[in-house]
Amino acid sequence: MVTTGMDELVPASQFPTPLPEPELLGKSVEWNSPGGRTLLLASATGQLGTNAPQWRVIQIALDVTPEAGILADYRAKLGLVLLLGLAVSAAAGVWIARQGLRPLDEITRATQLVTASQLNERIGQSPWPAELSVLAMEFDRMLGRLQDSFTRLSQFSADLAHELRNPINNLMGEAEVALSRSRNPDEYRDVLESNLEELHHLARMIDSLLFIARADHAQTRLELKPLDARGEIQAVLDFHEAEAAEHEVLLSAQGDATIHADPTLLRRALSNLISNALAHTPAGGHVRVSAAKQPDGGVSLSVADDGKGIPPEHLPRVFDRFYRVDPARSRHTTGTGLGLAIVKSIAELHGGSASVESQPTKGTVVTMRFPSARKGGK
Repeated sequence: MVTTGMDELVPASQFPTPLPEPELLGKSVEWNSPGGRTLLLASATGQLGTNAPQWRVIQIALDVTPEAGILADYRAKLGLVLLLGLAVSAAAGVWIARQGLRPLDEITRATQLVTASQLNERIGQSPWPAELSVLAMEFDRMLGRLQDSFTRLSQFSADLAHELRNPINNLMGEAEVALSRSRNPDEYRDVLESNLEELHHLARMIDSLLFIARADHAQTRLELKPLDARGEIQAVLDFHEAEAAEHEVLLSAQGDATIHADPTLLRRALSNLISNALAHTPAGGHVRVSAAKQPDGGVSLSVADDGKGIPPEHLPRVFDRFYRVDPARSRHTTGTGLGLAIVKSIAELHGGSASVESQPTKGTVVTMRFPSARKGGK
């Protein structure tokens, strides 16, 4: 039995093969006719008739052209929406990325303004994103440290040139005077002795500068030993006893502690402090050197005098190289201005620190702090 005109609408060959099981409809297939219609085709087997039933192949075609059109239109619109969404998302992504990177561009422009002669530029505390605020703050701190280092380096270069110029000018002046006319051997000897004194001054300055340079780059090797602080202090005081007697200044030591330090460097630091104290203590004064244990297990060494003291505005710079509060305060003009800088370098080499306290007319106390043995030095 065949529906009239079925072959003209759908050729029988287009229907799927029916399932082996009778009366079960197999999976349908979609077929597009030459006339543009969309049909769903399915096949099954079944018995027809009651008196003499016969097995027949049943083929069914369902016209779903309107539904297919709706689905096609939906797919087209969905594709268009997806394309538009992709375009909008890409544009929004670019905008968000640019907005997010704008702080980095501002930081980059700020860093481009930083030069060796323009270290005062800062990124500033603008309302940066949380991810960049710490970076901006640390970058400003780094610029501050660089500016301070460059300022110190420039000042150091100027001070060095000034310090070297004086003895060189003295040497040149004395030589020119000596050569201006013929002189007897005693006069030439006096000139050579004066020149030798200036050369010794230059040699001490160069030696001190080399020591500080090596200390700054941690190139000085330490031979740490447990030392009796009182014994080390007394040994240095004995060395300066003649100088103290000449200046009519009393030297004394107090305190007991075991200090872990390089004995040579420790004595050099103490010697610098005692020499400096003697230079600024008037006759009849007293220089006290003391050792004390610290709560953290370290040891502090202090050198105190009862001289004229240091004005407060000078205290932050007394450890700077070549810095002198007032050259007229000292009895000696042969100093290099590097004594306290060397003291600070030695303390820091051991992992410690140096500090100064002073009151005008009451005296000055310079303290070196050394860490415990478990902390060690550089």
